[in-house]
Amino acid sequence: MTLTDAETRKLEQIKFNLPYFARNCLKITTKDARIEPLVLNRSQEYFHNLCEEEIKKTGRLRVLVVKGRQSGISTYVAARFYHKTSMRRALKTFILSHESQTTAKLFHIVKLYNEKNPFAPTVKRSNANELLFEELSSQYYVGTAGSGDVGRGGTVQLFHGSEVAMWKNTDDIETGLMESIPDIDGTEVILESTAKGLGNFFHRMVVDALKGKTHYRVAFIPWFWMDEYEEPTKSFCPEESEKEYAETYLSEYPPEKRLAKLAWRRMKIAQYGGEWKFKQEYPSNVAEAFQTSSNALINSERIMKARTRERFVGNQAPLIIGVDPARSGDRTVIVFRRGREIEQIIKYSDMDEMRLANILAGFIDKYEPITVNIDCTNSWGAHDRLREKGYNNIRGVHFGSKATDDSLYANIRAEMWCLLRDWFNEDVKIPDDDEFHTDLTSVPDYEETDGKIRLIKKEKIKQELGFSPDIGDAAALTFAVRISSAQKKIENKAQGLTTLKKFSKR
Repeated sequence: MTLTDAETRKLEQIKFNLPYFARNCLKITTKDARIEPLVLNRSQEYFHNLCEEEIKKTGRLRVLVVKGRQSGISTYVAARFYHKTSMRRALKTFILSHESQTTAKLFHIVKLYNEKNPFAPTVKRSNANELLFEELSSQYYVGTAGSGDVGRGGTVQLFHGSEVAMWKNTDDIETGLMESIPDIDGTEVILESTAKGLGNFFHRMVVDALKGKTHYRVAFIPWFWMDEYEEPTKSFCPEESEKEYAETYLSEYPPEKRLAKLAWRRMKIAQYGGEWKFKQEYPSNVAEAFQTSSNALINSERIMKARTRERFVGNQAPLIIGVDPARSGDRTVIVFRRGREIEQIIKYSDMDEMRLANILAGFIDKYEPITVNIDCTNSWGAHDRLREKGYNNIRGVHFGSKATDDSLYANIRAEMWCLLRDWFNEDVKIPDDDEFHTDLTSVPDYEETDGKIRLIKKEKIKQELGFSPDIGDAAALTFAVRISSAQKKIENKAQGLTTLKKFSKR
């Protein structure tokens, strides 16, 4: 039988174009119990494009998906992996979820795909845990993260981890199942979850990825991308905080749709009995997803506003550099702040004090900062070397030392971070960076002892979160020296600022 050109093009689309294959060959059960073609929604389209971009760039896929509830990502991953497994030979695909009920639900999606697919391959074996395609020798199977031995004993090319934040026996899974996935081109690992607090396996993986310690990429899916998350607005009147939220996150939508999403958000917050629980289940950014009931020192919405604000043009304010040197496995981070804008963040994973001194000397010669503030809590090496070289605009800062306003702050660390917090109350600009955002919200709100403001110790933050907020500390160090009144006037005058067109990706 000879195919026409149109039929040949159609078959090529089915084989190589997942969105086309999904809407023409796959069926899903909708929330109102109808069976319809799988047409990718906004979240699924975004994630599909991200996956294809990663494959083109690296040849393989390693992605962590931080998402709100019912965003359709699990359905997309099932479609992606079914497409590959039903079209190629000798592929082994594995789904692992946190509980048997969710595992069964995910596998039901895959089986419905196969049942309705007009191009489905011949099935040799189909049961509650396995779908084996006879002619292809390809296999789709599932497991539940209740046993550390799950997934051991074979090689997996495509792995879908669902609700990873709720997995049990993660140490065994990490050394067993995760090690069964070869680090070669064509392999794909997608781990997706709503966040469930701090310090768990999923949170640690996301933080490590944001800090560049692994090859995983972090993808974030905000709740407001879903069209169904809307409520009638007939009697809805937004409060000032809701207007600020809409300005930060919902500005792309027309006014009526914006109000509908705000109304839905208010309804869900009332159901949960508090905003923090809503943020965990329906986050607006990565950092917000992992927050707990504790309040952060720096407001997340203000951070997001600073991330998406237009860049300043003609900024002639004095430059201040904050430096957080490496210690016990951390990185060295350097932050450049010019008035109301943090212009640049530079990170080094491997650094010694003398090399750091040489790098800073080059920055000083090139950019002429008014001061370079270096955290010397653990070592004065870089500071002393720069002083030896004749640089007089260097200040060593010990985080436990006396604050400039010691009647209000217990130490200079508390003072710097509170000044950084207050800075965000202005119209400021920072890089659009999830890792920086996470650092800034990792420090809980202050406590008062003897009338003085104190922050939780850095050691405790690292113990609880698994990381030290090194970018946040470097940013806070730019406030270690109070700018004089004369310099402040220069700064304010310098920032009678025009703006660039938004370059934010959000």
